[in-house]
Amino acid sequence: MFKYWIKNRFLLDLIVPCVLVLLVVFAFIAPMFDGIGEATLMQSIYKNEKLDFDIPSPSFEQIEQLENESFIESVFPYYYTEIDLSVNGKTRETNLFFSDAMDKLDQTMYCDSRLIEKSNTDFENPILVDYQFVKDTGALLGDTVSLTLGTTEIDFQIAAIYETNTYYDGGAVMAYWGGSQKEAIMALSPNLTYSGAYVCASQQSQCKHYFETQYKPYGRLRDRSEFATQESYDIHYDAFMSASYANEITDFSVQAKDAKLKSEDKMNAANQNVLIACGVALAAMLIFNLLMWVRNSERIYFASRKVRGAENMVVYYLFSTIFQAAILIGGITAAIMLIPTMSEFYLPTEVVTTKSIVFIIANAIISILVLVENMLLAKKAKK
Repeated sequence: MFKYWIKNRFLLDLIVPCVLVLLVVFAFIAPMFDGIGEATLMQSIYKNEKLDFDIPSPSFEQIEQLENESFIESVFPYYYTEIDLSVNGKTRETNLFFSDAMDKLDQTMYCDSRLIEKSNTDFENPILVDYQFVKDTGALLGDTVSLTLGTTEIDFQIAAIYETNTYYDGGAVMAYWGGSQKEAIMALSPNLTYSGAYVCASQQSQCKHYFETQYKPYGRLRDRSEFATQESYDIHYDAFMSASYANEITDFSVQAKDAKLKSEDKMNAANQNVLIACGVALAAMLIFNLLMWVRNSERIYFASRKVRGAENMVVYYLFSTIFQAAILIGGITAAIMLIPTMSEFYLPTEVVTTKSIVFIIANAIISILVLVENMLLAKKAKK
């Protein structure tokens, strides 16, 4: 019986499931993971419940004043620039943040809930990178990241990797502002002021009202010494004080609601791909095995056996089904484990594990249904 299977069905039982695996993987599973990755990424920065507002250009004095307000819990000031960063011989233009308030990272995009991987080494000059930066440069924990300001080269070591910072196009990295780096940068830009600040509110509505109606980014107010005449300074001052800055305030709660709706649409589409993939696999396997039965050669062969022909037919179909199931389950499981490593999106391990279990169970059910079909066909052949 085994020799007969090798001669008459082995190649078909091998080729058809393999082709089906490739079809399901490229037509449904790969797009599914891209959809899940994109859906996860849309909501990623909103995992942090302490990230409430982003405000423009506070002055040094304003930071303390803001933290003394009853409706504000904490303020994380930062410096921002777009600059070329070099790592392992590759250079990438990157959104770069500096801050000396690294003890308040829990109210930024670089919080523990978005952490992918962290070094056990305490670096003197740490830089926190996101998944997009790692994907584009091939950087690893501990690698040295360099930037050049004027003729001064400043080095940092990658201390942690986080999920992509989608608040900024192309992602962003955060570097520690202190020690020799701070001295070097301040020597080149002595009038440097904060670019912005993330705010954690204790009273959301009151905080929002204040920022939209009263807040002024005093970091942008230039000093009188920068103007040749009092008149030119007064023009600058009046323009600054009369301007509204409400449209520059980011309310993350509003963005989170919009991101949630878009993310749910992407996730629903991804889940539909799961159902379609399972349906296609089931239909293809049922039709294939039915066609194998219709061709009649196997029934004639087993009918010609003088001893236990019908029983051997059952075993034959059982063996064939198990072989097909092994290829189907093994191929799709291997693809599920491999595809996330090639995806442009970061996929949490728990997501990959969950989907792997779903597909293994689905393929097991498909195999059982195919087995039932073959047993029914074998039973019919006995008659």
